[in-house]
Formats: sequence, C-alpha cells, structure tokens
Amino acid sequence: MGCLLVANGLHTYGVFVQRSSIISSTRVIPYYFPLEATRTLEKWGLKHSPNVLNANVGKGNVNFPLHPLKVANAKRPNIIFILIDSWNMHTLTKETMPVAWQFAMDNQWYHNHFSSSNGTRYSIFGMFFSVPSIYWNSMESGHVSPPFINTLLNEGYNIRIHASATLKNPPFSRIVFQRVPHLQTDTPGATTYDRDKRITDDFIRELPELKKSGKPFYSMLFYDLAHAIGLPADKNKPFRPAWSEADYSKLTNDMDPTPFFKLYRNCCYNIDLFLARVFTALKREELDKNTIIVLTGDHGQEFNENHMNYWTHNGNFSRWQVCVPLILHIPGQKPHQYAYRTTHYDIVPTMMHDYLGVTNPISDYSVGHLLSASHASRAWQVVGGDLQYAFIAPGDVILKKEGDGSLTITDKHLRPLPGYHVNVKQFNQAMDCLNRYFKK
Repeated sequence: MGCLLVANGLHTYGVFVQRSSIISSTRVIPYYFPLEATRTLEKWGLKHSPNVLNANVGKGNVNFPLHPLKVANAKRPNIIFILIDSWNMHTLTKETMPVAWQFAMDNQWYHNHFSSSNGTRYSIFGMFFSVPSIYWNSMESGHVSPPFINTLLNEGYNIRIHASATLKNPPFSRIVFQRVPHLQTDTPGATTYDRDKRITDDFIRELPELKKSGKPFYSMLFYDLAHAIGLPADKNKPFRPAWSEADYSKLTNDMDPTPFFKLYRNCCYNIDLFLARVFTALKREELDKNTIIVLTGDHGQEFNENHMNYWTHNGNFSRWQVCVPLILHIPGQKPHQYAYRTTHYDIVPTMMHDYLGVTNPISDYSVGHLLSASHASRAWQVVGGDLQYAFIAPGDVILKKEGDGSLTITDKHLRPLPGYHVNVKQFNQAMDCLNRYFKK
C-alpha cells in the first residue's frame, strides 16, 4: 500500500510538471493505474504549463469524412499501387534492386517517408483511409469504406486487387476493400514465391482488357517475399553466402546479420525481377504514359540496425520499422528527389486532390497533406495501432503510448530521454488531430 501511495504521488507530480522520466516509469508497475490531481495542485498554488497534457482518445462513432466529398474536373488517370510487404530501405540500391532503383532515379523519389505503422494491418489501413489506426474498430463496426475507394468507384474506375497474401487476415477484404466488386481474397500458389509470381502474371494478363475497356483503372500489386523471407533453393541468389531459410532462433544482439540479410536481399532481388516484367508490360501496352504508379512498402523491416536485438517488424517505432521507400511515377514530371518528411497519410490526399478532382479541404478526409507540400508540418505524426501507438515528434523523438496510458520517450535510436520536456501545446494539438473524426 505504501509503495502505491508513493508511486501515485510521484506520478501526480510528474504529470503536473510534464517530467517524462516519472510519467514513463509507471509502465513497469503491474496492475497499476496511475492517478492525476492537476486541479488540486493548482488550488494549492503550484504552477505548471498553461496547457494540460491530454492523452484521451475518443471511442465513439465516427464522422468520416467530415462532409460529403465533391468532385470537379477529375483527370482520371490510371493509378497503380505496388506495395512490398516489410521493405527495408537499404535494399533500394543499384545492386539489390536495379529495376526499382532506376525507377526511383527516373521519377519522384521521397527519401524520408514514414509509414502509418510498423505492421501490415495498421499500415495498410492508414494508407487507404489516410487516418490513424485508432479508427480501425469504429470504421469496421460502422462499415465505413475508405473515401479513396469510394471515389474511384464513383468515377467509374475498374478496380483490380492482386495480393500475394490473403486479404482475409488481416481482414482487409471486409474493411479496406469491402466495396470492391469481384474481389479475389486469396491467390493460388504453394509458396510465397509462387503467389508473387501469380499476381504478376495476373496483372500483366489483364492489361490489354483494361486498356480496351476505355475506362480508367486502379490496380494494386502487393508482394510478400520480403515479408516471408524465404525462397526456393534455385532462386536464393545472387547474394551469397545466404541463409537457406529464416531461422529466428539464431538471432542475437551480437550476431553478424549479413547471411540473414543476404537471404532477405535475394527476396527483394526476385521482387525486382517481377517489377521488371510489370514495367515492361505497361510500356508495351503504352499505359505508362497515362498511369500514375506508386511504389512503396507497407512498413519497414529491421535487421538490428539499432543494436538492441530488434529484428523484423512490429517491435518498435524507430525508422527502421516505420520508414519505407516511396517512389511516384507521374507522367510528364521530371525526376526529382525529396528529403523532407512525408507519410503514408499523404498518398491518398495527393491522388484525391490532384487527380480525382476532390475539391473538399483535405482535412475533411485525411490527417495528411499533399506530397508536394514541402513546408507542411508533419511533426507529431501518429504511427501504430489502436492500443499501442506513438507520436513521431520533431527531431524524430518517439513518444510511445503504452497500454496503461503512460508515455515512453526515446530518441530515434530508442535511447531513453529522461529529461525530455513535452511541448504540451503541440501535444494537445496532435491529440485534437488524432480525435478529429470521432463524434463529439
């Protein structure tokens, strides 16, 4: 009892003065739900920041989009999303992925791009809904379809979704693609390589039909090899020596990751061969001239870059798990490379505003910005899911919300920042943005 009284007293003070080292310490106490007493302390004459840190997230029904979307003068180009599950930024090189690298050099390459999460479920949700994944349950229970998909359908687009992994788990088929007609939820194939090859074959086979229809089309290709990290023996090349399979029991903080990473690089190399076929087919059908292509990953894949024994993804919110390459092919635009921060939340607004003719303010349907908005504030970006998420603050400081409501604050390398002072005004603005689409 005495320990809990002391802990609650310290936490009450920590919240009042916004001392991160005290706030974050509460997470190590089991079954502890800390108290606050800001108003009482104010009555006692103590002073603190004029803004009170408020980490409450709404749980009610949603009002999304805020207003009905209006469309005028839509350009209606073809749009293709090519997604690579678990794409590590180190592989977008001339040696590992020469086709993707040349594609990046010839188009719009965003070097500082953040996903909406560190795992597939919430990354894909954030990309297509263009809002944080704290809305997942509300969108699912309310049968809300992404405004992006709705607009494509309203504008007469043929929609074709080609996913190597099943769309049933995570249940994208009933959330993200619930309104897509004739949706194929599973792709035949004995191995991940077989399924990645199959979606490439299917996409190429249907291009002449889509071209002949005279209607614009939206297609998605979602490759899984970089997530599975496994290849048939005869495809496990050119990088040697490489592991024959991903044996996670061997992973330690002190091991040399090179043989494991070479297996991963071989997976990316094989995806690159599929991309070569896709780009060749588009040129053959002369569809590259009126088609926007978005090439990116759902989230990153860590190979212990932080030297804290983190491997793969879903483990932390450092850039190795939440940053991915982003390349856009926009017909008529000259190659350019961008260093400012962009996010998955920016992709849909760019498509909607620039090419689908949506005239609403972007804030009606997205927490993002136009990708071209170089001076837009993308600080305090939200990454993660409904129970555990983080804000990426200025300087890539990570403010991670734990399940008990406390904050763990680290630098971009996951090193604790016990003296970090939370800018309460900016934090509350971020929370207001996070809660924007919950009904009051």
